[in-house]
Amino acid sequence: MPRYMIIEARSRDALPQVYRELVIKTRGIAGINWDSNRCYALPVFIYANRIVVKVPTNCIKWFRAAMISIDYAITIRVTGTAKKAKAQALSIPSIF
Repeated sequence: MPRYMIIEARSRDALPQVYRELVIKTRGIAGINWDSNRCYALPVFIYANRIVVKVPTNCIKWFRAAMISIDYAITIRVTGTAKKAKAQALSIPSIF
């Protein structure tokens, strides 16, 4: 069952870079487990300077660890359904 990460970047222009850097750093942290656990990151929803990314549950720990090293973006919330993630991305006040 996948999880949905709500990520906020400093600007909308940084979203592609945040996504790309998140995947690269997560692969580095997970190492050989990336392929054996079938990890992936699929962007689902983009709104203003936020992106919702679909991530497998067994890989979420590596994605959260990778987000710590990205200094111009933060994880706002991790939730279980796409509908809930979209609603939270629209309703939670902006941090940056």
